[in-house]
Amino acid sequence: MASRIDKTVTDVDFRLIEESSPVGSQFAILDSLRSQYSSFHTSDLSGFWVLTGHDDIENALHDHETFSSKSVYVGDPDPARNWPPVMVDPPEHTWWRRRLSPLFSPRVVERHRGLITDRCTELLSQLADKRSCDFVADFSGKFPAYVFLTLMGIPVEDLDQLMSWQADIERPSAAPGAADRMQHAAFSLAIYMAELVTERKASPRDDVISQALTWDIDGKTISEAQVAELCMLLVIPGLATVAAELGYIWWHLAAHEDIRRQIASSPEIIPSAMEEFFRLYAPAVAGRKLAKDSQLGGCPMKAGEMVMLPPASANRDPKVFPDPTRFMLNRASGNRHLTFGGGAHYCLGANLARVEIQIALEQWHKLIPEYRLEPSASVEEYRSQSFWIKSLPLIWP
Repeated sequence: MASRIDKTVTDVDFRLIEESSPVGSQFAILDSLRSQYSSFHTSDLSGFWVLTGHDDIENALHDHETFSSKSVYVGDPDPARNWPPVMVDPPEHTWWRRRLSPLFSPRVVERHRGLITDRCTELLSQLADKRSCDFVADFSGKFPAYVFLTLMGIPVEDLDQLMSWQADIERPSAAPGAADRMQHAAFSLAIYMAELVTERKASPRDDVISQALTWDIDGKTISEAQVAELCMLLVIPGLATVAAELGYIWWHLAAHEDIRRQIASSPEIIPSAMEEFFRLYAPAVAGRKLAKDSQLGGCPMKAGEMVMLPPASANRDPKVFPDPTRFMLNRASGNRHLTFGGGAHYCLGANLARVEIQIALEQWHKLIPEYRLEPSASVEEYRSQSFWIKSLPLIWP
């Protein structure tokens, strides 16, 4: 064991940001590193630790007193601002969670099932007769984003502009001008949200923004600036995470005719299939800042250091999931995946994501049951704080 710890302390060649790599490569990299290290340190970015095993990552997600959310991006250990609810710990986080959770509860999400289904079928009706599409540009990038913006109360006609800002903010790059674009996008999005919140304050609607404006903190009505910040924190992942998951699911289905036909002929298996897809392809990466020293993962990690907690590694740990790289319906041991995180910061949008993806699988396979990857396509992915497929060209009869 000592030699393993010594190996771990030495910097491992691991880069979080990869602007272009073959699809699925980040999962393979994490699989390889997990087989060698229970945790490791990399000098990438400003330097950070990575936990690799399921139980260690789950324990860290539940231990906010040690693994703080005051910084959630391993490349930025000292952010200029701790934006709630994502970048605060309990008890402050608890205040925000109690008010936000009812807005995304199973009952509320179910109330919107008709809206979600209508948007899905509307997009599919535009695609079905074309016999081909770029799944990312034509479906997964539009469908969940439209639903999310509608529920938030953000004009859907601004989707393209919002997606452009979101991409510049969430995809760090070493390319010339990338840092300037990121700052400009964040500034532009902040102004946009501030103006929208002011508009909703004057003319409330039945949406998340309008409801948030009615909250109070210690007897004082929440400020418009606080609601605008909240919207920014919700919009950035809200436009990307479900879209990324859909991309990996359809990439898998395009290559596996047996599973695709099962879903088309027996839609009752979709809930179980979804959980296995969530396990197999977890697009988001959690980051935490150590509030105190820790030995979790077998290594001496110090207070103030950053730690990466990748669900993509936890979900494929053979100690928890037999034959972990294989898609298996109804896993005998249960599906303890961490794709939606764990602890106080369990994903607020998990209920919405499940309903959106269930509807997408049902409706797509009613209209387009047979499809495959365009033969000449070279599918690539991008990775930073999350993983996603850049383009997925599909064809069908």
